[in-house]
Amino acid sequence: MRSAANLTCWEVNSIRSVVTGSLAGTSIQGTPTTSASASKRCKKAVLGFKELDSGGDTGFKIQDYVAKLALRPSGDAAQSLELKLQYSDEESDETYTGLTLDDFHANPLRRYRGSQVDEMNVEHWTYQATHRVDFTDQLDLTTIAYHTQTERAWYKLNDVRNAANTGFTSLSAILENPATYATEFAAIVGERGTSSAVGALRVRNNNREYDATGVQTVLGYCLRRGAPGISSRPRPATTRTRRTAFRKTTATRWSTGACC
Repeated sequence: MRSAANLTCWEVNSIRSVVTGSLAGTSIQGTPTTSASASKRCKKAVLGFKELDSGGDTGFKIQDYVAKLALRPSGDAAQSLELKLQYSDEESDETYTGLTLDDFHANPLRRYRGSQVDEMNVEHWTYQATHRVDFTDQLDLTTIAYHTQTERAWYKLNDVRNAANTGFTSLSAILENPATYATEFAAIVGERGTSSAVGALRVRNNNREYDATGVQTVLGYCLRRGAPGISSRPRPATTRTRRTAFRKTTATRWSTGACC
């Protein structure tokens, strides 16, 4: 069993006060503003705990970046504006392909050679602006505008060409009845020194795109200082979501005589 992890994070924060306005004689007239910025980056890598018959990693690599900028001007009403930008990237050597019941009992961490090229790649972006104003000690208003976008491409073994060469058989059917689908099962396992038929293994790229945009306003009111308050939390005033799917299928084969 192999499962090695490496996690690295660093964070940078800064706070400063500036005065914006105009010069009048020898004094500065304006509104003092406090700005605070923070940035954080995390990187995590795991080799994985599953064991490919052909060798290789079965884990994942994730990078996550976050940057924030907050502005808090002084004035009659206490208010703040926070801007947030987040990006993450993931690469996972993960698969849908399982095991037969006998192979699972023998070694539940095993992975067949037929799944060795399976890989998922994900990218995610978040853009967010948050404004808060405290009218009094009891009354405040918070407005959040956001946009998120996610792109995911999962390249993985989809099915196997049947022995009669007339179509394809699903992975679940093959693994449930390996004796019935002996030829197809042999193509998935890829025993050392054997080669599958040309185009026996069909790999599909399941490509997805998701995005969401919205604006939400929350009005908060505290009945009395130090006591729990009440809030009016309406549904997002503007919300839009979208999902786009793309699929690309490729027929391939394995030759495990020399390299694997």
